[in-house]
Amino acid sequence: MSNVKEYAAGSTPTHTNLKPQKSTLCSSSPQISAMIPDYVASAPGKALLAGGYLVLFPEFSGLSVALDSRVYAAAKRGQQPLVVECPQFASEWKLPEDTRNPYLAAAYNVVSSYYGEPLTGKVTIWSDDGFHSQAGVTGPRLLKRFANHGKDITQVPKTGLGSSAAFVVAVVRGLVALRTDEVSLQTVHNLAQIAHCIAQGKIGSGFDVATAVYGTILYTRFPAATIDACMPDAGGQLQTELVRKCVDSAWDMSFSKQSLPDSVQLVLGDVAVGTKTTGMVKKVLSWKQNNPEASAALFSDLNAANQGLVRALDANTDIKQALSAVRAQLQRLTRESQVDVEPLSQSKRLDAASEISGVLGAVVPGAGGDDAVCLLVDSNVASVEAVLAELNKRVSDVSWMQLDADSTGLKSEPVQEFDW
Repeated sequence: MSNVKEYAAGSTPTHTNLKPQKSTLCSSSPQISAMIPDYVASAPGKALLAGGYLVLFPEFSGLSVALDSRVYAAAKRGQQPLVVECPQFASEWKLPEDTRNPYLAAAYNVVSSYYGEPLTGKVTIWSDDGFHSQAGVTGPRLLKRFANHGKDITQVPKTGLGSSAAFVVAVVRGLVALRTDEVSLQTVHNLAQIAHCIAQGKIGSGFDVATAVYGTILYTRFPAATIDACMPDAGGQLQTELVRKCVDSAWDMSFSKQSLPDSVQLVLGDVAVGTKTTGMVKKVLSWKQNNPEASAALFSDLNAANQGLVRALDANTDIKQALSAVRAQLQRLTRESQVDVEPLSQSKRLDAASEISGVLGAVVPGAGGDDAVCLLVDSNVASVEAVLAELNKRVSDVSWMQLDADSTGLKSEPVQEFDW
C-alpha cells in the first residue's frame, strides 16, 4: 500500500480526469448522436477493511478500499425541466417535485441551492453488477454492460458495497455537469457529504462518500458541526448562503491515498441469510459511554491493530498476522460490549475461509454483524478462482464476489459509450 500524499480538505486539488472524455471506440463516426451525453461521471463502491466504529471519531481513522463496481451518471444539458432516469430499474423522476428517492432529492436540493437556481436537462443513472443481487435479472444487457432488473430499485436486494454513497457522488457530479465542466473534487465531496447526510437523516462519519470521491484512502472524519450549520431549516428548506459557505470552506478532515499491493486481491461475501447491522452502532456507542475506561483501552488497541494492518499492506509483508490482530480485537469488542460484531456464525465462516490456501485472512468489514465477510487473497500463492471454488465448497451460505480494489475515486467516462 502506498501512502502517496496526505491532503487537508482545504488543499485538495482539482482532479485532472474530471473533464469530459472522448471515446476512441467511435472516433471515426461522422456525426454524434443527439442522445450522447455531455458528461459522464462514475464513483466507486467501498469496503471498510479496518476502522469500524473507530471511524466515527476524529481521533481515529479508517482504511476504506474503493472497489471496481461503480455508479454512473450521464448528464445531458437542456432547457427542459430536469428528468432523471434509471433504465436498469425502470425508474424515472421529475425534479424537484418527485421526492420518492431521498438520495436523489437531497442531491438535487443541495446542488440547486448551491447554484441558487433550478437545474434543467437530463441525467441517466447506471450501476455495475456488484451493487445488487443478480437474481431475477431478465432480458439482454443495457448498453451491452448493465443488468436489466426491470423493477424498482427498492425491490432489488443490495450487497452492501456503499451504493448510496456512490450514487450520491455520481449524481451530484452529474447535476453539476448540467452547469459546468470544471469543478474541484473538494466541492463535489462537500456537496455530496451534505446531500448524503440529509438523505440519511443523520451526520455520519462520511468515509463512504469520501471513498467514492477520492478512492482508496486512510480517512479521518470531519466534525459533525461542519454540516450542522447548513442542514435544512425547520421548514425543510436549504439556504443558499449557508450551503455555499459550508461547501466552499475548508473542512477539518484528512485522508491519505492508499492502494493494495498488486498481489493482494479482495474477495467479499454477501451472507444471503444474514441479519442487517441496524442498531449495532448504537449499542456499541452506548457500551462505550457506560464503560469509558474499558472502551478507551479497547479502542486504543483496536486502533493499533488497524494501523499495523496499514503498515503491513504498505510493506506487503506480515499481512496475515496483521489481519489476525485486527480480528482478535473485533472479537474482544464482541465479548466486552456484548454486541455481535463478530457473531459465532461469522466466526465459523471466517475460520473456514482462513484455512484455504492463499487466503491471508478474513474479517467482518465495517460495523461487522452477520451480513458480510471480507477476505484478502495472495494471488502469488493461489488464484482467486481456485480460492472461490474452495469457498463455495466450504462456506456455501455466502454469495462470493471477486472485486478488484480501485485506487481511483470519482472520474469521468467516455461519453460515447453511454449513447442511450
